[in-house]
Amino acid sequence: MLDWLSREGIELGRGDAVILNDPYISGTHLNDVMVMEPIYIGDRLVGYVVNKAHHVDVGGPVPGSINPGARTYMRRVW
Repeated sequence: MLDWLSREGIELGRGDAVILNDPYISGTHLNDVMVMEPIYIGDRLVGYVVNKAHHVDVGGPVPGSINPGARTYMRRVW
């Protein structure tokens, strides 16, 4: 995740958060949703806090998020 943010030129500041389930960035699969926030002490970045959890159903046209008719694609949303 940090490599991807760096390549994209994105710096996380105080109060920023990233939420994603992109398996190419977070290294797992669509049902694993990750939230990451930077931790600052004063003006110094000292680390990150990350929560990653497997969700049985993250939406889509069929229950359980396993759609046999799905196609692979990537799309930027920003």
